[in-house]
Amino acid sequence: LVSGQMDRALETADANLRTAERIGSDELLLEAHVDAGNARFYTGDLAGGDDHLRKVLELYNPPEHHHHVNIFGKDPGAVAEVHLAISQWFQGRPDEALEISQNSVARTEEWLHPFSHVWALLGLAVIRRLRGELDEFRAVAERALSESGEQGVPNWAAQAQVNVGWARAQAGEPGPGIDMIREGLALWEMTGAQLATTYFEYSLAEAHLAAGQYDLALGVLESALNRVEKTSERWFEPELHRVRGEVLRAQGDEEGAAESFREALEVATRTGALSFRLKALLSLARLRVAQGRFDELRAELHATYDEFTEGLDTRDLQEALALLQA
Repeated sequence: LVSGQMDRALETADANLRTAERIGSDELLLEAHVDAGNARFYTGDLAGGDDHLRKVLELYNPPEHHHHVNIFGKDPGAVAEVHLAISQWFQGRPDEALEISQNSVARTEEWLHPFSHVWALLGLAVIRRLRGELDEFRAVAERALSESGEQGVPNWAAQAQVNVGWARAQAGEPGPGIDMIREGLALWEMTGAQLATTYFEYSLAEAHLAAGQYDLALGVLESALNRVEKTSERWFEPELHRVRGEVLRAQGDEEGAAESFREALEVATRTGALSFRLKALLSLARLRVAQGRFDELRAELHATYDEFTEGLDTRDLQEALALLQA
């Protein structure tokens, strides 16, 4: 999985699960469900991944299973919660996502395991970013960067660097932010990992967009989309298309932008990622407002907004409501 071989990871995870079921060992089932859930999550099978990740939390009892950190190097409950939380945000449950993610951090503070704790912090940072809570995002990302340095965990330091760099770019420091993201990417590649590189490239593309470096942004997005096809890592695929549309719009290519926004919408719909559907529609709506054509999109945006039952105070839903009420 970490090497980016998604299809092989899924096959191996399912084989391990069948073995654990045949043996009847809850210890092995716990880890097998973690792997099966994570593999499905990263390939865009959100519902399938959720089934396995929730099974982990059903099986996991910290006093009984905390020794897994010494055998497998991670807290299985915390790892399941990291991915389950992000999946809930994708599927339109931003409040549940935050609750699960905060529980993951609390779990690793109570049952101390520094490696899993920084992992949980990085997961919480992603949730804060997706919810549009940028001050909270930066604070958590900086905490993860500090603790990963203290613990000497280079892969987590790499992820934290990317996150802090993106935060700096969005806060009006695109140059230092881009440098920091590139340093994080380089460190990540040095560890031999490929997993989540599409998320890092997505972050770099948005930083280049903030800096007005449109050709560089498009180059990074092309690399990320090629990686999606090569590895089948699809968890952030809708956003790659959407940000490509934002770059094209900034270059004045409104037709190309609309096509990319629609591609993002199609991918998000196919994978059941309601929140990414909304983000794609918001990008398209901003374009249509500028063109004086928002009424063409009003009903579609309204129907999507109505699918949400929580998180109505989060940034994207607030923007959607403002557009609908204008």
